[in-house]
Formats: sequence, C-alpha cells, structure tokens
Amino acid sequence: VLGWCRLRGIKLFEADGTLAAGVVVGVLFGIEFLCLYIGLEYTTVARNTLLVNTMPFWVLIGGHFLLGERINARKLGGLVLAFCGLVAVFSDGIVAGSDTTLLGDLLSLGSGVLWAATSIVIKRSKLVATSAEKLLLYQLAGAAIVGVLVMPLAGPPIRAVATLPTLALLFQSFYIVAFTYVLWFWLL
Repeated sequence: VLGWCRLRGIKLFEADGTLAAGVVVGVLFGIEFLCLYIGLEYTTVARNTLLVNTMPFWVLIGGHFLLGERINARKLGGLVLAFCGLVAVFSDGIVAGSDTTLLGDLLSLGSGVLWAATSIVIKRSKLVATSAEKLLLYQLAGAAIVGVLVMPLAGPPIRAVATLPTLALLFQSFYIVAFTYVLWFWLL
C-alpha cells in the first residue's frame, strides 16, 4: 500500500484533520477483527459470516440516528426481509450446538456492529474526504496495534505451519489488503 501511494504521489502523512477519527477507526477495525476471529472459535463459520454481515442493518439504524439519513419505506422493507432471512437461518435454534455457540454468535454480531460503527465514523468525519489508501492505513495500523496488545493472551502464536494456509495468508495480505480494501474505500 505504501509503495502504491508513493508511485501515485498520494500524501499520507500531511496534517489534514483526520488523525483523531483515523485512530478511532483503526481501533474499531482492530477490535472488529478480534471479535470476528475469537467468535470463530465458538460458533460455526456459517453463523459467523451471517452475523458479521448484519453490518448494513446497523449502518441503516446508525445512519438514521447519527447521520440524519432517513429510513424510508423501501429501506424498511429491505430491513424486514433481511431479518426474515435471519430468522429462517436461525430456525434451528439460536444456541444450536454447544453452550459456547451463543458467545461466538454474540462476538460475531459485535464484529458486524463494529464494522458499521467504522463506516459511520468515516461518514461523519473528515475521513469521508480522505484517500482510500490513507483510510486503509489507519485501519491496518489500528489492527496491528490491537493485535500486538492481544497477542500475549492469545495462546501459541503459530498453531501449525502448512503450505495451503500460508499461501492463503499471503494471498489475503497482498490481494485482499493491498487491492480490494483500497477499492472498497475508494467506492465508499
């Protein structure tokens, strides 16, 4: 990301009034992923994915109360249909599985709420006008700091080394972080 910014002449370290909001967004992003990954230890991937992706619900509700974005009939109808989908998916019982599934579900839901909070902070602050690359670096820095702080409590740093997970991590590091996140924030 830094190489891309240098190549394109994007200034990352000039004072533009985004530092405070950038720190908030970075911390939210770091805690969001902490909740997501800890949640995966206690619930299924399917449930985690569904609950994290409740983010649009929270953005809609938060946008209504915090950004002055009115909820119209069309948005409300979409919200109701989506919640009906949640009910259908969880028709097996909200705590199906083990007693720890509820903890995993709550952490996964918390991750979706934090993702929404990140979007709302961006929309409500000067970050809305900053470059996608600078926004991404705020979030990566926040996630790195949260990760370093939590790492001593997380158990063994390397559980098992294997080729496929290592390649997947490299793919995520270079393609997902360096390309798709920048694209996401550019579109935001």
